[in-house]
Amino acid sequence: MDNNPEFSNVSYAGVACASIVFEISMTIVDLTPDYWKFLSGEASFEEYRTTNMALFDHYLKFWSDGENLYTSFSFEEVKARQELIVRHLIAADERLQENGFLTEDLSAILFVGDHSANGHAFLDNGKPVAWFAIECFATELEAKIFTLHELIHALHYAARPEFAFNTMEQKRYVSRQLISEGIATYLTKRLWNVNDDVALWADKLSPAQLHSWMTACQNSEKELFQFVAANFDSSDPSIHIFHAANPKDIYSYRAGYYAGLKLIESIALDNNFNDLELINTPLAEMKQLVWNTL
Repeated sequence: MDNNPEFSNVSYAGVACASIVFEISMTIVDLTPDYWKFLSGEASFEEYRTTNMALFDHYLKFWSDGENLYTSFSFEEVKARQELIVRHLIAADERLQENGFLTEDLSAILFVGDHSANGHAFLDNGKPVAWFAIECFATELEAKIFTLHELIHALHYAARPEFAFNTMEQKRYVSRQLISEGIATYLTKRLWNVNDDVALWADKLSPAQLHSWMTACQNSEKELFQFVAANFDSSDPSIHIFHAANPKDIYSYRAGYYAGLKLIESIALDNNFNDLELINTPLAEMKQLVWNTL
C-alpha cells in the first residue's frame, strides 16, 4: 500500500477540478483524499470525521454506527469510484439546469462510509447537501441513476424543508418516505427518460432478479397500497418497505419505492404537475393527494 498517494488535479467533462472541491453550478466536495489518510494510518477516524462534521453527524446518526468503515479499497479503486461519481454528478447537474432546477446552492459530498447506504441528502443550515458513499457505486448506470436521485432529494428538502428529517421517528414516517422517494424516483425516470426498472434499480439486480421483483410488486399492488394506507402515518421501525434486507420478500426489499413511484406518477399526471411543482408542493397538500389516490 502506498502511504502517500497524490490526488492530482483532473478534468471531468471539460471542467477543471481540484482534488478537494470541484466548482460547476453546484459544489462538489471530495473527502476521499482524507479517507485515504485515515486508511493509511496518517489520520484517525475522528480526524477523518472532522473533515465535514455536518455530513458525519448526519451519517452516523441516521445511517451508520461508524465502527466499520469500508477498508477494502486500493488507491486505484478509490480514484476510479471518485472519477465515476464526479463525472455523473456533472452530467446530472447539467440535466437539472436544462430542466429549470437551480443548483447554485446545492452541494454534493463524496466520501467512503461503511456500505450501509449509497447516499441521501440533508439540510446544512438551510443549504441542500446530497452525499454519496462511493463504496456503494460500482457501475456507470448506478452512478447515473442514483446521483440524480440523491440530488433531487436535496433540492426537494431545500424547497420544502418539512420533508427533511431531524429525528429517527421523522425519518421513518411512511408517508414522508413514500412521497420523497416517489418524487426522487419519478423525476429521475423523467429527466433521464428511462423506464421504471432502471429508475428503481439501475443495474443492481440481474435481469432475472429484476423481472421477479417487478412481477411480485405488480401482482401485489392492491395489498401493497393497502399496507401503505394502513401505515401511512406510522414510524414503526419494524416496517421495512424502504429497506433492502430480504430479496425474497418485497415488503423487506424496497417495495416502498415501487409504491411511491406509482403514486407520484399518477398524481403528477392527474394534476398536470410539472417537475418544479412536484418538489414545491407542501407536505400537507402532497399527503392529502397521496391519501386520495390511495
